[in-house]
Amino acid sequence: MVASPRIKKKQSSLFLFNPIRYIRRIAFLSRKPEPALTATAFVPVLSLADLAAGQMRCAEVGAVAVLIVHTKDGQLHAVNNICSHAYARMDEGRLRGNRLICPLHGASFDVRTGAVLGAPANAPLPSYPVRVVDGQVEVQV
Repeated sequence: MVASPRIKKKQSSLFLFNPIRYIRRIAFLSRKPEPALTATAFVPVLSLADLAAGQMRCAEVGAVAVLIVHTKDGQLHAVNNICSHAYARMDEGRLRGNRLICPLHGASFDVRTGAVLGAPANAPLPSYPVRVVDGQVEVQV
């Protein structure tokens, strides 16, 4: 006895139009656009006199830990205080010029942009706008 091969049934044209898929597609196309993201206001975090040139300090802005960096050339920058590689606190690391070095595995980041400068990290640190108003350092998260 020879076994007969299985024959696949051809789908009928009844399944070409799926009413549920059609309803979902119409609902998707007729949805309202999402509102544009609005920037939050600048929040004062510390006094400029409390942060000497070449030093850094962590500040909590809402639920975000922000690292305020005052470079030796007098510029202020703000990046996320948590390392993107090992979730270590960056305020416990070292600052060498514009290079911020993670205390755990030595990953390094540019404090101006948050870009990765050295392994093992491969994701940049989020950076935030900073300004000084009346001697107060303000950050926008």
